[in-house]
Amino acid sequence: MIITATAQKYARALFELAKEREQTDAILADFKSFITLVESNPDLKSVLKLPDAKAREKILLPVFQNRFSDLFLKFISSVLKNNRQILFPQIFSDYLARHDNFNNRIQAEVTTAFPLPKQTAQDLKAKLEQLLKGDVRIENKIDSAILGGMIIRVNGQVLNASVMNKFENLKTFLTKN
Repeated sequence: MIITATAQKYARALFELAKEREQTDAILADFKSFITLVESNPDLKSVLKLPDAKAREKILLPVFQNRFSDLFLKFISSVLKNNRQILFPQIFSDYLARHDNFNNRIQAEVTTAFPLPKQTAQDLKAKLEQLLKGDVRIENKIDSAILGGMIIRVNGQVLNASVMNKFENLKTFLTKN
């Protein structure tokens, strides 16, 4: 997902306020709940698309009043007043990245041809944690096109140890020589 500079500013402001108040985990929980609620409720999605900011706020804030913390309610209100409600998913994604970084958590995307066996996933997690000096969370994506091996993506860096990549490298080598 591409995160705009505006979404980053909102996420940074929310995260800094949450950090000052020692509520980073609570705000993350509120934000996850908010995103889930909006995604699962077509009526809320429709209200978010209303062109009148005051009408949106008048309808939504009472609904959210008892569900979320005061800080998160003020954040929602600010986003709605500035007609930036379309940025909620981007802001959430950036807030989550900031939260993970703050807690020294590292997201690793591991693409394999087949689901990783439990023991292999645990061994890979332990090795990555040792190399990266952090708490690694592995997301295993399946792509049969790689044939075998794995592709590991961490912090914008890619290690491609797939069988398909080996074939492509061999093909390039053979055609050049």
